[in-house]
Amino acid sequence: MVNGSIIVFVRKLSHEDAKNEISKYIQRAGGRKVYTIELAEELKLGLEQITQIMKELGEME
Repeated sequence: MVNGSIIVFVRKLSHEDAKNEISKYIQRAGGRKVYTIELAEELKLGLEQITQIMKELGEME
């Protein structure tokens, strides 16, 4: 933590690889609501990439 901020390291994955990881994570959640911040923390992906993929998957409300 730096000055009250948390530093998060983000992995660089291709769009398709990130999409596959997100899809698998959502499936493992077993119908539970999955939030973008959860995906970012667990999969170490950027919020912008996650948001774009979630829209493609039809998972954004």
